[in-house]
Amino acid sequence: MAIQSFEYNPELSAAFATFRDELYRDDPNWIPPLRRGLLAQFTPDFWFYRKPGNRHRHFIATANGNIAGHVSALVNRDLKDRDGTPVGSLGFFECVDDYAMAAELLEQGMQWLGKQDVQRIWAPVNFDIWHGYRFMTDGFAEKIFYGEPYNKVYYPGFFCRFGFAVKKTWDSLERQGRGTVEKMIARFEPRYRRLLDEKYRFEAADMSATSGLRQLHSVLVRSY
Repeated sequence: MAIQSFEYNPELSAAFATFRDELYRDDPNWIPPLRRGLLAQFTPDFWFYRKPGNRHRHFIATANGNIAGHVSALVNRDLKDRDGTPVGSLGFFECVDDYAMAAELLEQGMQWLGKQDVQRIWAPVNFDIWHGYRFMTDGFAEKIFYGEPYNKVYYPGFFCRFGFAVKKTWDSLERQGRGTVEKMIARFEPRYRRLLDEKYRFEAADMSATSGLRQLHSVLVRSY
């Protein structure tokens, strides 16, 4: 096993995309990202690298001359925990079903992040949550939602075994009739009541007007 790291390298960047395609080639649920868009995220012109204070390092693992996995260690200067603590991240993780290989990749990324000005590490996060984050942990036999995370079933176990802990969970549901919606509402009603008690208010956004879209975008950016 060998680990190679880089910042900018067109050939190794292309290997990221090629390996992912090979890894999921026989998976009928896999929806590959647009190759051009993916490769653009590894060029110096991508917005993340041009932002002062952001730092990164990509890692590729090879075995017997073939790529077996990769991961990226990322420092987004704007990514902070709720208490203001800077957070580093590991993203673009893909690996064959070999925990030793995965652990070595994660260790290399962690060591690099340990030398940066971060005290906490979240994973998986690609730059920020607008560009891909979270692992899929259930529902692999179901038809997947486009835009939702999709990964090998063993990835969450690899990260937990390495020492990561689940920070938050999400649910993606296919709405089927009024009953499903009512169950979703019931789950969040206590939170809704608590927010009302704390003097928050809820307003319907006018999605037909530009102002409504801008308002929604502003709220989403601040909340994330």
